[in-house]
Amino acid sequence: MYKFNTLYKPVPKPQKPKAITGTGSKSNPIKGTALYMRISRDDGLNNESLSILNQRRILRDFAKREGFPNIKEYTDNGHSGVNSDRPDFKRLMSNLYGGKISTVIVKDLSRLGRNHILTGKVIEIDLPQLGVDFILVSEGLDSRKPGDQDKIVGLIHNTVNDIISAQTSQKVRDVIAANLFMEP
Repeated sequence: MYKFNTLYKPVPKPQKPKAITGTGSKSNPIKGTALYMRISRDDGLNNESLSILNQRRILRDFAKREGFPNIKEYTDNGHSGVNSDRPDFKRLMSNLYGGKISTVIVKDLSRLGRNHILTGKVIEIDLPQLGVDFILVSEGLDSRKPGDQDKIVGLIHNTVNDIISAQTSQKVRDVIAANLFMEP
């Protein structure tokens, strides 16, 4: 099973895939297309949250329209994206490293994760080294398109920059507020 404690260990080189023909068989299966859905808080519905249902509809429609084969769904309903301790995220990563997935499709970047280090590792290191394509449906980004991989990575860097900027602004406000109450 995939564990994130491999954050700085090198990723093994993927084996060259066998030629894919027909609809696949046990001896020559077609790699799957992963649809990953996540919501951190259950909205009280009996089975799945409304957000998960909407994500599923969007992802299934996209995959069907674009002709992606062998759809496999991964759903973490009620699991935070700030860590990797999510059952279907772990299953997805295990299947990626097992060579069972050729494409990962998510509605938007925040569904994959909200921890920029872990999400960045998956997008910038794991997926490219494993030869797995990555698609963000809402952003219209697809790592197979020239330049889109850089845009996907840019989303992560912009998120980090936004966090640093917000922290810096807060520190400046704190210093200004502290200086207002100091005697000359």
